[in-house]
Amino acid sequence: MGLAMALLTLLSMFTVTARAFTCNGSSGNHADRVGIGPRIVSVSVSAGGMLIFAMMLGLVSDAISEKVDSLRKGKSEVIESNHILILGWSDKLGSLLKQLAIANKSLGGGVVVVLAERDKEEMEMDTGI
Repeated sequence: MGLAMALLTLLSMFTVTARAFTCNGSSGNHADRVGIGPRIVSVSVSAGGMLIFAMMLGLVSDAISEKVDSLRKGKSEVIESNHILILGWSDKLGSLLKQLAIANKSLGGGVVVVLAERDKEEMEMDTGI
């Protein structure tokens, strides 16, 4: 787009690059352009800049959503020490966790890690925690 503007306005490449950046930064910055060619190029640069910004914002938003979903499902590394590790899942786990909570109450609480094939959300719903 900068090359098209340089050919239409006969300005230096530095000047048209600066104008392209200002068109991306402020979409109304091209209102003072004279002639249909420079105006079309300026509007195209503004629209392209908005499109690229929207795509980048969407990619960042998707990456953050994916990471939050991964954390919600419990698919992250366990960074704990002095914790209780339970391997597998059964229907009796809810009562076991309640008993562990009662036993650790005098210590100020404790950390329990459950390694199972199920998602964290499903296990929390089934145990009632």
